[in-house]
Amino acid sequence: MPPNIKVYRVHRLLAALYGLLGLAISGAIAFGSGKDSVLAALPVLLVFGLICAMHGFTARAARKGTSGGRTASRVIAILMLLGFPIGTLIGAYLLFNSRDWPKPGEPLSREATLDF
Repeated sequence: MPPNIKVYRVHRLLAALYGLLGLAISGAIAFGSGKDSVLAALPVLLVFGLICAMHGFTARAARKGTSGGRTASRVIAILMLLGFPIGTLIGAYLLFNSRDWPKPGEPLSREATLDF
């Protein structure tokens, strides 16, 4: 499997996890006790939504194998290295797989074109 597809899958998984986590935390805050709890949930939803969108856009660019996807993935990976221990492992995996991308005109294998 080409490395850009591995990076794509990790970013797609992280986007889903951050989206679900943001919804869960926002829901817990919004349905908690207090009448202003709905307004308190909006910043949490906004932050997790932005992180989810960032991983989603990076996943799409990584699947296409663009240089922008590689750069964004490396920047995210470097930031994730600070999140010891799980973020460090994910960041190292992303850095390792974002070092070699297929050339833009290079044909991809059949596995690379499947969208799981």
